This record gives sequence, C-alpha cells and structure tokens, in this order.
Amino acid sequence: MESTAMRSVVLGVGGFGREVLPALAANGIEIAAVVDRDAEALADAMRAHQVTPSAVFDSDESGWWDTDTQLVVDCTPPGHHLRHAETAFRAGKDFLVAKPMALTMGDASRMMELATAADRHLAIIQQMRYLPAFLKVRDIIGKGTLGRLGVATITFNVEGTFWRPGLAWRLAMDQPVLWEGSVHVLDLVRWVIDDEPATIVAHAFSPPWSEFRGPASLTMCAELRSGAVVRYLANWAPRGSAVVPLNSGWELEFDHGIVRVVDEGVTVNGEVLLEPSAQPTPLAELNTRLVRWYLGWLDGQDPTGPTGADNLRTVAFADALQRAATDGVRVTL
Repeated sequence: MESTAMRSVVLGVGGFGREVLPALAANGIEIAAVVDRDAEALADAMRAHQVTPSAVFDSDESGWWDTDTQLVVDCTPPGHHLRHAETAFRAGKDFLVAKPMALTMGDASRMMELATAADRHLAIIQQMRYLPAFLKVRDIIGKGTLGRLGVATITFNVEGTFWRPGLAWRLAMDQPVLWEGSVHVLDLVRWVIDDEPATIVAHAFSPPWSEFRGPASLTMCAELRSGAVVRYLANWAPRGSAVVPLNSGWELEFDHGIVRVVDEGVTVNGEVLLEPSAQPTPLAELNTRLVRWYLGWLDGQDPTGPTGADNLRTVAFADALQRAATDGVRVTL
C-alpha cells in the first residue's frame, strides 16, 4: 500500500535541527531530504532517518526545492529565513521555521505576504507555548477568577553560551539576548496573558565580561492594552547569580491573588496546582507537541497556535523593544 505520510525537507540538521528531526518523525512526517553544510550532521541525519543519498544536499543552493516533498522545515539561523521562505513558497510547499521568524519587521511581513500569495501554511517553532506550566497559567487567566492582572514580573537569567551549536553566529548578533532568547518570553507574554503590548521602555547593555558582540542583557517595562504592566529582566552573561531558565521566573499579581511559575511548577496563592520538576521538559518533546498542532492546523483544526500571522505580532513586540532600547525612547505600538 502506498504511503500517504507527509514528506519534508529539513534545512539545517545539526544544532537545533537535531531537536526537530525526532519531533517530525514522532508525528509521522517522513524526513525525505536534508540540507546542511556540515558533513557529520548530514551523515547522522541520513543514517537516523534512512534518507536516500540523492536527497542529501550540502548547500542550500543545491536544488532541495525540487524534491518530492510538501513541507519545508527551516532550522537555519534567522538571516536565511526569508530567502528560504521565498524558495519554498515558489515551489508550492508549506513552511515551518525556527524562531525568530525574522530579525526585522520588513522580512517577517514579506514572509507572511508570500505565504498568503502562495496559499501555503507558515508557522514558527515557538515551542515554549506547549510547556504544561504555561498552558496551566493561560487556563487560569482565561477563567478570570483571579480578577484583573496588574503586574507581571519575569526573569530570564542563564549563561547564553551554554548552547554550543551555532554559538559563533549568536556571538556575532546585533541583539542576541533579544532575538535568540527573549523572543520566547515576548511570545509567551502575548499568548499566556492573551494581551498585546501598548507601550514599551527598555534598556539593553552588556556586562564587561560578556562574550557577545551585541547586548547580552536587557530590561523592559511594557504596558499592555489592558493596562497591566510587564517588568522583564534578561541576562545572558551572569556572574554567579541564580540561574532562571525559560521554564521559570514568572510572578503575576492579580486582584485576588498571585500566580508563580518556578521550575515548571505553578502555584496560586501558595497552593500547588502543578508540581515543579527537577528536570526540564526535553526540547524535542516540546517540538513534538508543536508539530502535532501544526499538522492539525494543516487539516483545518485549531488555528490559535504560532502561525505566521500571529507571530508577526511577536516580531513587532521584539522590534519595538529593540527600538526602545536602541533609541532610548518610549515606543507606542
């Protein structure tokens, strides 16, 4: 019997791509072609997923767009995303891309225009939305029993060089802690709280010991459309301060209580609703949940995930934060 599995071509199978390949396979998506400049990464992907040699490409100019595939999964650095999207949509393929969608509003808007013109599905791998703790907090807020949100305080404090694959290009970024790390937090603020930023003030800087060319730390104060205020501190160059990863460090103050997220655990007024975990949820597992949502969206189901249209607002949030920090002004969206 002929297989009806969706066939994908994956651009970038080392680094983050290694965390995406098993998520595709777990959802029944065939990895039919792979592209990477790294021979070892290509060999590993070819061996693990039985990719035929004729569908293994060592350059993104090598004709991957002519493969018998329906889906392009782009795990390359963000500077390549627009060019790859143009090629994918021209070939009539759907496009699932690593965050950030793009580094400028112009590029992100162009990607969405191309997807719309081609009548294809564009989505972004903002997999932190599928962490159970954030799903729980979104549900709590949606019920409205705690009243109005007044203040959200969020901290993200990790060593930004811990993720070694692709470190060279991240070290060279103009705004590394914003576009590679904080874009997750900004997306979560929008999605978990179900609100959009109205005004932003921010400051970006680097401690003298930072290895990053661009700012490794930032602070932000954003007023949301509801009037709630988000205070955010990010630091990718700590010196002994407590580590606070993406799955922790949230405190939300409402009329009738406080919600905290610590180590994937959730409490409301001190009552444990979700137990904390000593080990973070594996990235590949979060990617699997996101890919499952994406396949459902392709079939006409839940459209409320990180679609291209939705993620344009996350990019706009990050762009406004960058302008506020760079120009030293209050930015109104």
